[in-house]
Amino acid sequence: TEIKKKISELGVNFNKNLNEDTTHLWFGREELDGVPEDLLDSLEKNDEGKLKVTMKYPHFFPVSRKCKNPKTRFTVEKTFNARCMEENTKIIEEILELRQKEADILGYRNHAAYV
Repeated sequence: TEIKKKISELGVNFNKNLNEDTTHLWFGREELDGVPEDLLDSLEKNDEGKLKVTMKYPHFFPVSRKCKNPKTRFTVEKTFNARCMEENTKIIEEILELRQKEADILGYRNHAAYV
């Protein structure tokens, strides 16, 4: 149906936004205590010597799991979960509307009752 096709397209766009996201943070090496040295050595450095941590999984997981600094872990986790918030919130809202429309057409109270 047209609704399912549109929901699928929106899902693809949602994931595309996340895959193309370039959000990153800069940390001093001491803020990344506990992160494996081989990862730290591979990170891009800026003119101030700070290390670039992207929100891609090869950076995110080791920093969020291994870093001994709770403030760094919190900042990384918060930033990771806020990626593409503006554009993907609009997509989620449209998906929810379409799911409700689909449930209405099929005679269900809501999407949860349908699935």
